[in-house]
Amino acid sequence: MKLRKSSVSCSTLYWIQAWCTRVAGVAIGLALFGTGVAYAEDGQIQPGIVEEIVVTASKREEGLMDVAQSIQYLSGEELEGSGVQNLAQIVQLIPGVSLPTGVASTRRYNVRGTGAVRTNDSAVGFYIDGMPHYIVDLPFGPDTEVFDLESIQVLRGPQGTLYGQGAQGGTILITTAQPDLEQFRARARAGASRMHKGGDGQIYDASISVPLIEGTLAASLTAGASRDPGLAEGIDLPGSDLDEDDRWYARLKLLWQPSDELSVTGLIQRRDLDEGAFRGTYASVDPPLLGASGGIESGTDTELDLYGLNIEWDAHFATLTSSSSYMTYEYLHSSGFSFFDPNLGNFLVSYIADRDDVKTFNQELRLTSNGDGEWDWITGVSYTRGEHPNSSVLDYLEPPAFAGTATDEIVTESTQMAWFGEVSRSFMDGLITPLIGLRYFRDDRDKDIISTFAVGGFVIPLQNVDVDERFSLVSPRFNLRITPSDETMFFLNIGRGFRSGTFNAPGVVAAVDALGIALDVTVPESTVWSYEVGGRFSLLDDSLLMEPSLYLADYEDYQFSGTLAGSVVRIGIEEVKATGAELLLQWNTPVEGLSLSMIGSASSTKVEAIDAAADALLQGLEDGNQLPNVPEWDFRIGVDYEWPVMGDWTAYASASYFRRDGQSDFSTPLTSPVVSDLSLRLALANQNWRATLWGRNLTDDEGPAAISAGSLLYRWDRRSVGVTLEYTFD
Repeated sequence: MKLRKSSVSCSTLYWIQAWCTRVAGVAIGLALFGTGVAYAEDGQIQPGIVEEIVVTASKREEGLMDVAQSIQYLSGEELEGSGVQNLAQIVQLIPGVSLPTGVASTRRYNVRGTGAVRTNDSAVGFYIDGMPHYIVDLPFGPDTEVFDLESIQVLRGPQGTLYGQGAQGGTILITTAQPDLEQFRARARAGASRMHKGGDGQIYDASISVPLIEGTLAASLTAGASRDPGLAEGIDLPGSDLDEDDRWYARLKLLWQPSDELSVTGLIQRRDLDEGAFRGTYASVDPPLLGASGGIESGTDTELDLYGLNIEWDAHFATLTSSSSYMTYEYLHSSGFSFFDPNLGNFLVSYIADRDDVKTFNQELRLTSNGDGEWDWITGVSYTRGEHPNSSVLDYLEPPAFAGTATDEIVTESTQMAWFGEVSRSFMDGLITPLIGLRYFRDDRDKDIISTFAVGGFVIPLQNVDVDERFSLVSPRFNLRITPSDETMFFLNIGRGFRSGTFNAPGVVAAVDALGIALDVTVPESTVWSYEVGGRFSLLDDSLLMEPSLYLADYEDYQFSGTLAGSVVRIGIEEVKATGAELLLQWNTPVEGLSLSMIGSASSTKVEAIDAAADALLQGLEDGNQLPNVPEWDFRIGVDYEWPVMGDWTAYASASYFRRDGQSDFSTPLTSPVVSDLSLRLALANQNWRATLWGRNLTDDEGPAAISAGSLLYRWDRRSVGVTLEYTFD
């Protein structure tokens, strides 16, 4: 295993040139691979056609060629066909998106340099059926399966105007399948898998859609359960595969459409995730060992309920949309760890983190223009109320001389209001379409902290803090779309993204101050100006779709966190600049049934200016260094082929190779090695049945995939093979 120093000598221009060289090489390779053609009986070439894609990135239905920003659309069928089983696995399908090694309940997504930091709100927005998956002061994304989904859309770059808070780096839109008003629909899926040197996995899903009143009222129910196999043993715990995950979910949707003008959709969703010991912090590779726990078995239970109601009324000149949602969240984590001090002996500590009764209410009301005229516009208001209680208990059990209990009771509350609007007008028969958008956002945030230490039956109050602050911002957006033809579109996008401020505990400020480092209680809001040029081109008789883009993101008060003096501190880096290039290719080749795809990105996300407090906090954060959790490049090449076998049976084969650069540490000047993944899938299907044999990470790349505080983080997703069987009811 070879660790390398973080390089700071290569300029942004170098990386863009190197990336373009890689892209050119791969594109030539793809062209050579697909030079064969298929001929019909009359001798005419039969090229594949890239089907028209309808997206909702601008909170209205539009063709993909009309959306003047970087967006990737993945249909439910495409996701299932690629072997993706949950939201975390789509990072290999999206350029410039990654996530640090972690567990399902605490995944933090990085898009275009947001860095996936561990504290405050998420820097990436998540929406399920138009309703935000948002928890104040918690950056975790949803743990979502892809079964019975209509689509996932990934919007790269700040979405400050339409999506606002939590969309500083981008937005991920998850749309579940709608109930069918006309006919009965049902399908079921079951699968089993095996991880190399690890345990067994299972997956079970089923969905049913029933028209209760044909053409007017329908309901659908989707549910499933799964187990992610484990492979770890414990240094001081009996057994193996201690890091298994078990989950189940259920989703009920009701669609009422009494007329062509009115549509009402109700949603109830329940998710339950039971995780074993924390993955990714193995003490060795073979066998993977969890750290010393003092014999205390660790684990995490997460429960999430989402209730939503979407109402759409077509008033002919415009559509009025009301989106209401209420989400509750519970998270309970328990763990233990032990260590030896040569002077004091063995220490044993247990830790419990309990986020109970976390809740978020959101209401958005918007009016969107209808028609095919020269003007398009949207305007709306939104209100969000979030409450996040968090209790943590640290028990020092041994040695007796140090026995005691440290308790923190923290409640974070946020009340947010926003007004937003966008207007565009087409000129020269649609050749040029400029757009101007604006959002005013206000966040009244409050944090209460009560800390105590109990020893020998006495409770000693440490701090009792009530901090409140108002964060407000105006976020403009300017967009220019140039459409020379139906097959060609160029765009320029300039926008501002933001993230509300947060707080440091005064006790943490005092501890850091004792080390001579000045730290403020309030961490200001983080803002970013993003400048992007790109295009979308449908070539070769609509068989090749190409989407290149270049961007520059200039962050001010970039929020980051780390550990100092035994406490988690939150800081704002004065200035961070991210520059990058991205490319997507999809080619339905002249060879009947053969399609090729490629994604790639190059990113330079570096500290431009840093204050004394942040500079003293972390060694890995220095001027000119690539930010932690932000790989400098990634790419994926995919090949898909389908051919008729006999009768109505069709065979499918697909292969993909993914590779990304290493990630730097947040406290040491080290970068992890490159990570790769080779996956294969073989399937046989007809109208009702589909059987699939699949393999992931077939090269068994074990890592390390990242470095955190000098510790090597190894991959938990070792080589896995599995089979799934699906039946669709007519």
